[in-house]
Amino acid sequence: MNLKNLLADRKNGGSPREQEGACCFLTEKEPMWGEMLADVLKQNGVPFVIEKALGGGLSDRVGPLLERYSFYVPPAYLEQAKGLAEELFSAENEE
Repeated sequence: MNLKNLLADRKNGGSPREQEGACCFLTEKEPMWGEMLADVLKQNGVPFVIEKALGGGLSDRVGPLLERYSFYVPPAYLEQAKGLAEELFSAENEE
């Protein structure tokens, strides 16, 4: 997994390349739900990268309510991560 290249691509305005060693988009969540998802992924040994939409400086100024976390995982973990996210957020979708 080449996380440095993923982050460099995002900083340059590009999107993550879906190729061997790159990461695939999993989901986007608000900070509260993003922290929960990050914990579940860690507990299950799924490597991931979080990209914050606003970044720390802007988020501090406008408040965390506008922040969004985008999650990226290696292709080999994508199906497992999708399953974990679906299980975690299934109650959210039923409401």
